[in-house]
Amino acid sequence: MNTLFCRAMVLVLSSCVAIFGLSACTKRASNKPAQVQTFNQAVEPRMGQDVLVERSQTVRPEWTLKPFVRQKETVEFSGGVKGVARYEVGVRQAKAAALKNIVEAIGSDLTTALKKTDDGDNYDGATLQSFISDRLTLATRKINIGGVTPTDIYYEKFKVLGPYGSEYRYDIDVRLQLDQREYEIARTRALVELRRAAQDARMPAIEAAMEKAFNELEKE
Repeated sequence: MNTLFCRAMVLVLSSCVAIFGLSACTKRASNKPAQVQTFNQAVEPRMGQDVLVERSQTVRPEWTLKPFVRQKETVEFSGGVKGVARYEVGVRQAKAAALKNIVEAIGSDLTTALKKTDDGDNYDGATLQSFISDRLTLATRKINIGGVTPTDIYYEKFKVLGPYGSEYRYDIDVRLQLDQREYEIARTRALVELRRAAQDARMPAIEAAMEKAFNELEKE
């Protein structure tokens, strides 16, 4: 194992926030936004027709339509959930959905880096993508991310017709922010775990490609 991979192994030991959950060291998002637009809540819904009674902004923000955005010094990723009965539960579920989007972004970066390596050319794109997609979720469960910060919440509250009369449901989106450096560290950890998986599966060509991909990403 070369020096660069030794450095990467050291990075695996430092952690703050698990990629699939937020711990106490993650900054908490605020409660419901202060500026809320409300509608006539006296309107009763019909079967199959939900009535919008409240939303946190007058217009749905664009970030709710962009699951992953790379800025100069940060990366932003969002996730959403629909039709939840409790606001607080919906926020937690939306955060989890946003965190899953970072896994997809890491997988995309690794696939691109692998395709640039000589050893990676020995495998067609479908083989590489299959290897990463089959093992990436497991690999990211073993790594940690520090510095995830919730920055925005957007919600819409609906009155719906339930089995026992009118009920309320929420559609909620959450945006999280992460420093670019923290994202790169998480990506490196995922690559180390995938290299281990290739080694365990006795796939030496992919293992070698992983090491070259690591070098490729270090150039960025």
